[in-house]
Amino acid sequence: MEINKEEIIYKKVSELKLNEKNPRKNDEAVATVMKSIQEFGFKNPLIIDGNNKVWCGNTRLKASRKLGLEKVPCIVADDLTEEQIRKLALIDNRSSEIAEWDFDLLSEELADLDLSDFELDWGIDELEPEKEVEEDDFDVESAIPEEPKAKLGDIYQLGEHRLMCGNALKIEDIKKLLNGNDCELTFTDPPYQLDTQGGGILKKANSMKQIRDNGVDNFDPSQLKIVSNTNIYCHNKPLIKSYIELAEQNKKPYDLCFYKKECTVPNYKGHLMTDCEYIAVIGNQDPNKGLEKELYSKCYTGKKDKDNELSYSKPIGLCAKYIKLYSKQNVLDLFGGSGSTLIACEQLNRKCYMMELDPHYVDVIIKRYEDFTGKKAVKIN
Repeated sequence: MEINKEEIIYKKVSELKLNEKNPRKNDEAVATVMKSIQEFGFKNPLIIDGNNKVWCGNTRLKASRKLGLEKVPCIVADDLTEEQIRKLALIDNRSSEIAEWDFDLLSEELADLDLSDFELDWGIDELEPEKEVEEDDFDVESAIPEEPKAKLGDIYQLGEHRLMCGNALKIEDIKKLLNGNDCELTFTDPPYQLDTQGGGILKKANSMKQIRDNGVDNFDPSQLKIVSNTNIYCHNKPLIKSYIELAEQNKKPYDLCFYKKECTVPNYKGHLMTDCEYIAVIGNQDPNKGLEKELYSKCYTGKKDKDNELSYSKPIGLCAKYIKLYSKQNVLDLFGGSGSTLIACEQLNRKCYMMELDPHYVDVIIKRYEDFTGKKAVKIN
């Protein structure tokens, strides 16, 4: 099919005639079209016949008259019969109503653009900023049981979230946890120290000496499974090179961010105070748009807890920052620890898929969730 090249000509507004039989009621749209012409110019020509009757663009003609425009661009459809041009007018109006919005993409565009002057109803709720999360001040130490109820392989449903007592380095366990679902974001804090003499149970480093002497050497980031678009790992400085290698080995771009702690481990044998933790961001997903300006900073500054004590749990606010930036629905945490990521997801209406190898800490996560929500976890396998 050969398409004719249409010639745009300029006609005096005073010479153009409205289609009196136009079934489209357009008076309420005139003000918006006027604002559009004022801001962007007249970018969409009218389609007229040989008698200067407007068949496509009657609203634009009304707006032009109110704006006092002298001439407007037109295309003369003199190659069409009267029946054809009447059909064109109806199809031109109706076809725009058939198309549907992708509301996720529309929300992103509306968040990034100021269209308040146009007073249009986009068919979605007014965009609101993501809610602020609260720290729950959960006492992890007192919640660790002497004898855990959880066992390796157990899977629990915690409201909208799933928790598995399993191995984050085994793809089979990850598949069981996800149950066929995808996660846009993996946000996790791999352990500094592994108890290699105790059956692989994860242990928390309780001092700088333990981290220095045992932690980094016992953990190899190259074993991590990258299963999300964006993968974020909180880590200690000696692991930076390993995470860069992990990104390169998976052919993913990477960036480094920082977590500035307010309360830190005292300096050890003359070393500088460890008041900054590194955060490796691996993946090619752009951050979500339209969020609070401070979320786009590479640095997150933590707050002291109510007793001004050092906590080894990730602050819920730190988790929330990256959950807001890189997820809309599902978040994966493969080293659950005390469950901070899950509590952040609960507050931000995301689903968290969490793995934790140590049954003691699976019990901790369950208690923390139940204390925070008042709901009960359910074992599902």
